[in-house]
Amino acid sequence: MAFKILFYFLSLALISCSNISKVDCQKSSVAASALRDGSEGTANRFNRVKKKCSDKPGLESIYKESYNKGLLNFCSYARGEEQAHLGLEKEFACTISPKYKEGYLQKLESICDSQKAKVDARKLLNSDNRICLLVPKYKNSYIYHLKKQCSYKKGYSIGSLKKDIAQNCKDSPSFANFKKGYSAGLSNGYQLENNNLQKSIIKLQKKRKPLQLELAKSTKPDEFQKKKIELNVLESKILEFEHQIEKNKRFID
Repeated sequence: MAFKILFYFLSLALISCSNISKVDCQKSSVAASALRDGSEGTANRFNRVKKKCSDKPGLESIYKESYNKGLLNFCSYARGEEQAHLGLEKEFACTISPKYKEGYLQKLESICDSQKAKVDARKLLNSDNRICLLVPKYKNSYIYHLKKQCSYKKGYSIGSLKKDIAQNCKDSPSFANFKKGYSAGLSNGYQLENNNLQKSIIKLQKKRKPLQLELAKSTKPDEFQKKKIELNVLESKILEFEHQIEKNKRFID
């Protein structure tokens, strides 16, 4: 008896699932589901529908049309403004929405003005907000001020301090000249460092000989050990400086 009841409920469940599947595959249900997906900004899920409905003809165009309608609701003017305000690139899915694009560009133009371009150029940045380069007024002002900032002299100054230029000045038409100055400054900076290291080595070498003589004359074990450690430290320092000199030669022309 229990087996019959179980079989009955199992059959009922299979029939119910079959009916649900049929309902889900109706054109109206597919359209409603697609509209909801688009309105929530969810990724296109037609592959799920296709799998469930055994590639029933006509459903793909119905889903796509309703999904795009939903996206137009999701991709609003306000959302475009929000994306630009956060410094995010335009959402690819929202490029179908004129309102979204309008809101995005309007907000971007209010943020990326000539004053910001001037400040960014002074910092020798490649712009701290890359999407600002989409705004012609910002881009023109930024490139103008950046070209003035990114000179051979400025590159030489940064190189002399042995600082990394990272992405600095790469947007500038004068980048090649800036980079030449940087290389020359870098070479000079490391040459000066090597000169100072060499002077330090000479001083240490002058201390080494007397220390070696003291070690050779030492008869007391404690004193001998102390002098030996002192000499080892000095030798280690000389090797460290010599190693650094060799490393620095990579940057010297």
